[in-house]
Amino acid sequence: MKMKIKILISLLTLNSIFTMNAQIIDTGNNVGIGINNPEKKLQVNASKNDAGLRLHALNGDNNTDTPYLLLTGGYQANNGVAMRGVNDQTYGRKALVFYSGWNGDTDNPQISNLQERLRISSTGLIGIGTNTPQYKLDVCGVIRAKEIKVDLQGTCVPDFVFKKDYKLMSLNELEKFVTSKEHLPEIASEKEMLESGLNIKDFQMKLLQKMEEMTLYIIEQNKKSEKQEHELKILKDEIMKLKSAKNKK
Repeated sequence: MKMKIKILISLLTLNSIFTMNAQIIDTGNNVGIGINNPEKKLQVNASKNDAGLRLHALNGDNNTDTPYLLLTGGYQANNGVAMRGVNDQTYGRKALVFYSGWNGDTDNPQISNLQERLRISSTGLIGIGTNTPQYKLDVCGVIRAKEIKVDLQGTCVPDFVFKKDYKLMSLNELEKFVTSKEHLPEIASEKEMLESGLNIKDFQMKLLQKMEEMTLYIIEQNKKSEKQEHELKILKDEIMKLKSAKNKK
């Protein structure tokens, strides 16, 4: 394995050796490029802030760069991870892709069986479970979190419902709407949700609006109930007075 590392280093830095007088140090256990006393199996040091290590591969007529960086955890098959830079100039696709698993062992990995796990596009879009992310984070699968905080800057929070000039739909109008449409006003129908999905922020604000409207309905019904109870009490008192007057005769 050590010999393969040395060969790989030689291939990667061959051009630098002849053009920039690069120095490779082999201490027996560690290999250093640009450093006299390497402390790691492979340690690269450079005097320029913009210097780096480049893996380059040119594949086929499509001018597709597909270099891999393979990291293994043992000799068992599918026991490792890989990172690949994708640069397909024919289709304009550029991305950094992370994989897991391969066939074979550490001395003979078969990169054809790698499974893509995460992709970062050239525009900064991250895809998990999808190789065509359309959003900052595009996940095809279930996400679990202890807490989610949504920035509501620029969002219309529906406290306008409690303003005096807000026109609340009557219960009769609401009944007619839900009977004919089979969904709440300003809430997407089942068909629309299935076709377009949900914007969680907007949906939560609409649900809050409906809860606030429901609060107004409850307050309104409570006032009517109290008024009816008051009127009923007056009627009972009148009846009692009439009975009392009749008994005195």
